[in-house]
Amino acid sequence: MVIIIYVCTIVYVVKFNRNFAGDLRVLLLAAISLSGGLALIFIKKEKLGLLVLSSLCIISTITIQPLYRGLGSGYNDNIIIKKIISTSSSDDTWGLSGTSVLENFPQMANRKSITGVNTYPDKDFWSKVSKDKTIYNRYAHILLSDTIDKDLVLSQPDVFIAKLSCSNHMGKYVTRVLSTTPLQLPCYELIDKVTVHNGDILFYKRTF
Repeated sequence: MVIIIYVCTIVYVVKFNRNFAGDLRVLLLAAISLSGGLALIFIKKEKLGLLVLSSLCIISTITIQPLYRGLGSGYNDNIIIKKIISTSSSDDTWGLSGTSVLENFPQMANRKSITGVNTYPDKDFWSKVSKDKTIYNRYAHILLSDTIDKDLVLSQPDVFIAKLSCSNHMGKYVTRVLSTTPLQLPCYELIDKVTVHNGDILFYKRTF
């Protein structure tokens, strides 16, 4: 039954989520391992069953779990944090564009940030960005983008994206931007970049 539920879930995810990037063979192997471990426990081979389940837990997370391997090059040695500190002052306000992976780095560098995890929204601020309370009045990760048309876009139930331009409230408030994609705004100048995991992390400064 566990395998059947797993397979049905996989089929549903693949059919309705075109962005799914997992490997179906790995998911099927996980289903078989989970079912096998539970079956061993039910037939009184608890130690072997728990060994199978423990192995499944470790193997499925060892490549991504920071407790096992750290955050990797560029993160463990604080390159990003050092760049944020060296390219800004405590009066600057940072915004994040491109990916939520970097959302906590400005705070880790003791800098203000309008993006990141919005556990409870600053309604006074966000009401100046958009009148649509149904988007910003929630727990959510927040990103900036200079390519969206609307002031706010809800991309997922816990992720919304705010438009960044040279003339809107967000653009006037954010003085530094940390991004994984180039900005096409004349008021933001690329002042530095670092390469982490074969990808560029860009540091922008508002110039006017």
